[in-house]
Amino acid sequence: MGKKEKSIVFQRIVQSYLSSVISITLVLFLVGASAFLGINAQKFVRFFKENTILSIVLRDGITEEDALSAVRTIQSLPYISEAKYISQEQGTREMAELLGEDFLSQFDFNPVPVSVEVKLLAKYITTEEIDVVEKELSAIKDVREVYYQKLIIDTISKNLEMIGLGILIFISLLLFVSFVLINNTVRLSVYARRFTIHTMRLVGATRGFIRRPFMIRAIFHGLISSLLAVLMLIGLFSLAYNEFAEIYQLFDEELLILLFGSMVLTGAGICLISTYFAINKIVKINTEALYY
Repeated sequence: MGKKEKSIVFQRIVQSYLSSVISITLVLFLVGASAFLGINAQKFVRFFKENTILSIVLRDGITEEDALSAVRTIQSLPYISEAKYISQEQGTREMAELLGEDFLSQFDFNPVPVSVEVKLLAKYITTEEIDVVEKELSAIKDVREVYYQKLIIDTISKNLEMIGLGILIFISLLLFVSFVLINNTVRLSVYARRFTIHTMRLVGATRGFIRRPFMIRAIFHGLISSLLAVLMLIGLFSLAYNEFAEIYQLFDEELLILLFGSMVLTGAGICLISTYFAINKIVKINTEALYY
């Protein structure tokens, strides 16, 4: 075989290996990202619930002493996670940042009320509980009105179970599809070497001897692909960190390590199993079937 032919064969082998590794890496990346969302779904929901803000507007003309007394009363309630007092001066500054410094020129008086921003415990952010909370807060002395995003809370409450079920079904389907894709990728890679396998069989090599180099290569490919997928996930987390730094506090490092370890084992395991069955199938076929 000439140098040119050897070079062409080498290039084809490298391309075959690269395409196999890239395909498996992308599939494992999707599986890892979906599993990550599934593992942390409840934490995400709790985070968004506990960061839902209710705005409690206090009566007009209230003194600072009475306002602080109302804040203490609100803070003592069992379902309050956090209460923040917004004075008229602070509220005016915030409105000026949104509407412009001269927004008060349209009024004869300062319309910005004294208010309290509160966050509830996650279990109280439901359609039923929030109505009870609203009534109790409205009944507090010096409270004029309670505002909150009712539509968002209703949507979260009604669709929470469906969202959880949808994520579970999606992850299950993705795992199945990933197994099929990786299995097909490995089988095609092995099938491309069918003539080599047939030659080894003709010279008397046992199935175990034939399988051994392919099995070792399968484990290597699985490990490389899964490690690349893990690095891609870490890169994705790093890029998203600046935008969602607060959410990162919810993540459990032990669960992340367990997820990464599972991805490595899954990649190596599927490649190993798929290679085993693909080799056994090719070893059994006759000479004529090699050409079809």
